[in-house]
Amino acid sequence: MVRHHEELWLPTSQAARALGISPHTLKRYADRDGFLIEGTHCRRGPYPNSPRVWEVNGCRQAMSWRQCHGRPSPGCA
Repeated sequence: MVRHHEELWLPTSQAARALGISPHTLKRYADRDGFLIEGTHCRRGPYPNSPRVWEVNGCRQAMSWRQCHGRPSPGCA
């Protein structure tokens, strides 16, 4: 059975703090590294210059998966 997490949407600075990374790193994970996906892990408001909000629990899950599968790390099976 697949467990779905409860969604927690926060603005960039609060989401970065909750994830223990900088706002710049959080944005880079979506913009350059591409493993945080617009519409799933983040979304923008109705206007082109609207700030993003981030689904913190989904971001945390993606970051954990990437640590174990994208870049090998001790302790990841």
